[in-house]
Amino acid sequence: MAEEDANQAAISEEDLLRKGMEFSARLKASLPSRIDPATVSTRAKIPFNALCIREVLLYPVSELADAALTCFRQDQLVAAAILTRALLESVALLYWLYKEVKGAVASGATGKIDEFLGRAVVGTRNKSTPLLAHNVMDAIDVVTQDMEHYRKLYEELCEIAHPNWAGGLGAYAKLNREMVWYELGTSRLPRLLILGPLVTSLEFFIEFYDRLPPHLKEFAKLCERELDKHEQAPDSN
Repeated sequence: MAEEDANQAAISEEDLLRKGMEFSARLKASLPSRIDPATVSTRAKIPFNALCIREVLLYPVSELADAALTCFRQDQLVAAAILTRALLESVALLYWLYKEVKGAVASGATGKIDEFLGRAVVGTRNKSTPLLAHNVMDAIDVVTQDMEHYRKLYEELCEIAHPNWAGGLGAYAKLNREMVWYELGTSRLPRLLILGPLVTSLEFFIEFYDRLPPHLKEFAKLCERELDKHEQAPDSN
């Protein structure tokens, strides 16, 4: 029975890894060489910021996925976990963007989305720009509202990324009870704990990256209508 379970786990890992490699290849093949505002609107500026977030995020997600998969295949599981943790953050921001754009279109008003987009495009935490970057945990929580276990997966990866038990003894040591010492080596972590979130988040990213364009077009129309109303409004002076 134990051998059967081990074989099943091996098959699952093999299937997940193959799926992850396929997703990574798709991302690499889709990397844009430029961002053209005319693809969304030649008049409204706000939709261009949304487009910038979508297209730029494709680069770190592709790069992080490729590096994480490489580390995983080389049994560098802590490095793979850290890269996957960073990947989940970028995926979460893309989903947050999707919800903001879709929500603006549904409400028929841009509301505060301009501030959201500005902070996502040029926000920082070191005060090198005037806009404050979004707190990454806010992005994680936006996803968690619709994917119940997203934050838990992220926090499990954080345990490995930090110099805690999971990223130290748990990752590199095995207790030899007979000799009463620790035997050190790599690949001690549960492999699917890393590969599962990696592949799932890649699939999630691709799905909502592909879903965004029609909503961006409707969002651009909304912004242009608001421009028209502003231009047609009587001069208060």
